[in-house]
Amino acid sequence: MKAFAYDTYEANTFQLTIGEWMKILKGRTVIAEKVELAQSFFSKSKGLMLRKSLPRNSALLMIFDKPGKHGIWMPLMRFSIDIVFLDSRKRVVGLHERAKPVSFRKSTWRVYYPERPAKYAIELAVGTVKRKNIAAGELLLFL
Repeated sequence: MKAFAYDTYEANTFQLTIGEWMKILKGRTVIAEKVELAQSFFSKSKGLMLRKSLPRNSALLMIFDKPGKHGIWMPLMRFSIDIVFLDSRKRVVGLHERAKPVSFRKSTWRVYYPERPAKYAIELAVGTVKRKNIAAGELLLFL
């Protein structure tokens, strides 16, 4: 599976273009080795819809035009995920573990928001937040 970045994106000092992967780190701990970028309206709206799974070492990184209380809604998803929101300095400003997909039961009709304005949202395999000890206020790096 290849990453689909529709534009070139500067992540720290590295340039990513279509088809390249990036990593997300917490200090020296690798959070995700294969990170797909979602920058366009379409790619952010689609997210992980209709996929069968998200491999344990993978993630989807959504990049918003400006910081805000951007919500993640999960219609047509087949599995739960962990969601990490980052501010423009890449500090964790919101966490949702085991976010559930939308189903026909009204109790699942939920939108997941950060606690403070976020510039980035990272969708990770379920259990990653706990396994990697990700907490509010921590700095994550994109390489």
